Amino acid sequence: MGCELQKPVDDFSGHDKLNESTHTERMTVLDQPPVIAANSHEKARLAKVQMDRLDLARMARRSDAALSATDALPYLSGSPQGRAFLASPLPRAMARGMPAEFCPADFTQPGQRGMTRSQTVLAALEGCLAKLSATHPECGCRVVAVDNVVTVPRKDLAYATGIGARLLIPGLGINSMIIAEEDNDEGLLLRDLHGPVAHINHGPGDSVTVMFIRNGTTFTGRYLQVGFRRGRIAERIYAKDAEGHKLSLLIGFDPEELAQNAARWLVWPQD
Repeated sequence: MGCELQKPVDDFSGHDKLNESTHTERMTVLDQPPVIAANSHEKARLAKVQMDRLDLARMARRSDAALSATDALPYLSGSPQGRAFLASPLPRAMARGMPAEFCPADFTQPGQRGMTRSQTVLAALEGCLAKLSATHPECGCRVVAVDNVVTVPRKDLAYATGIGARLLIPGLGINSMIIAEEDNDEGLLLRDLHGPVAHINHGPGDSVTVMFIRNGTTFTGRYLQVGFRRGRIAERIYAKDAEGHKLSLLIGFDPEELAQNAARWLVWPQD
């Protein structure tokens, strides 16, 4: 059974819509934001103490502070975690793996009754660290935003709406560069110049399913997340279909990384 890449079909892509109020919301962005971070649960508690001492109102009055529309902060307005953060009541906090290039996790802690701002920051850091503990225990997490203050440099809030993907299925003669973007089911949609190609859905643990849209061919296997590239998680996927055809898929890597590593990363790992 083949996996045709050419026939156009209905467009399944899309994003969860932000509440209209988030488009008028403003965030304080700083040239030199405080580093609120931790690489262990013990240090997360120290970060809570640090947060207790920070005055967000005073930070907003600093000479290096500027107000920015959330639409101008792509990671907040475009990523699933960013949209969850913007839709959350105060106090709220969002944390992301640190260093982001190698630590693929983000976590939003919305405001809850009885929680202080510093407790919310602690919960965001601990939630992020928990997502990394099994696969990336060497990683830390850094708070990206608290309430209406961004706590990373503006350049770190890039977010690519579509990212490159390298698809290889040797048994079916497929070796192509395509685009990956979010779809309505909180998975990923692969598309080429002619339209949608396949859906990618991440399951429990490291399990993944790649279903080609036109003929329903389904590949199941595992994924390995590497880290963030332009606000999106880069990952490697290895899966098989019912006939034993092997799929290798590299998503979100920079062209320079692919030039250096694609030949090695596309090789099916040993069973």
